Amino acid sequence: MKFSLEIMQMWTQFAKTGVPSSDWPTIIDNANNTIRIKNLNPNTTTPVMYNPFDTTCDGIWDHYYE
Repeated sequence: MKFSLEIMQMWTQFAKTGVPSSDWPTIIDNANNTIRIKNLNPNTTTPVMYNPFDTTCDGIWDHYYE
C-alpha cells in the first residue's frame, strides 16, 4: 500500500512539474560517462542504480568489439 501511494505521488508530481520527485537522478551523468536510474524496487535500500544494463544489454556486446 505504501509503495503504491509513493508511485501515485511520483506520477502526480511529474504531471505537475515534469520531475517525479526531488531525489530523482539525472539519467546521463556526463562527468562519469554513466547511466543513473531511480530504483523503484520497494525491497531494496539502493535509491539509484548506476549502469544497470552494463551486464545485460550493453555488456553482452563487449567481446564483439574489443
